[in-house]
Amino acid sequence: MAVPQYYTYRIPLEMNEDVLPGMRAIVQFGKNKLYTAIVRNVHQTAPRHYEAKYLDGILDERPIVTEQQMTFWEWMAD
Repeated sequence: MAVPQYYTYRIPLEMNEDVLPGMRAIVQFGKNKLYTAIVRNVHQTAPRHYEAKYLDGILDERPIVTEQQMTFWEWMAD
């Protein structure tokens, strides 16, 4: 499923030091569906039009996608 934008999720306090861009995360999308997502950025800006849900988990111990790969994917999507 392609999505037209990035979505912001909150990082649970106990995962704060463990989440880095390029890692896979488990996120809830909709009411009951869980998906694997890739962390693009870690920041402190809350979304304006919705309340961010918490990440359900992290699947990797270190990033598996590089900044260069993410930039390339964004270029392809444009």
